[in-house]
Amino acid sequence: MLRLFDWIETLLDWLSGALVMVCLAAVSIQVVMRYVLGDATTWSDTVAASSLAWMTFLAATAAVRRDENLSVRFLWVKLGSRSRKIVATLCQLIILFFVLVLSYSGAMLMEITRSAHVEGIMFSVTWAQFYSISVISGGLMALFTVERIASLWLRGV
Repeated sequence: MLRLFDWIETLLDWLSGALVMVCLAAVSIQVVMRYVLGDATTWSDTVAASSLAWMTFLAATAAVRRDENLSVRFLWVKLGSRSRKIVATLCQLIILFFVLVLSYSGAMLMEITRSAHVEGIMFSVTWAQFYSISVISGGLMALFTVERIASLWLRGV
């Protein structure tokens, strides 16, 4: 199972990097088309914004796997081993709560926008498809959070 999660983490990193390039390319094309050629594109803003959102969610998911969440651990050294486990578990449970809320909210948003089509791009895409990243990312974050809690108590990591 750990190998699968390692593979998913690597994939998330690669996809995040690719989406940065997609965003940069879309913005660059928009700048050239609008200010050099005087004819703005209809699709580049949507592609740039969507790739930025997806990149953010994918990179955040990888950060959850690596336990790179923002935290302040100035008292960490003063706690004993068992106390650290308890505090870390509490933090992971808070993360799990927010991830479940994110997934639920994303699913509700997808339901609301399931028939709303994105304007300005050449192929048929609904907003629900773009918003699906919140559910995908939330599910992976939940798995990684449960993995972190299990590793805290089973392996003492």
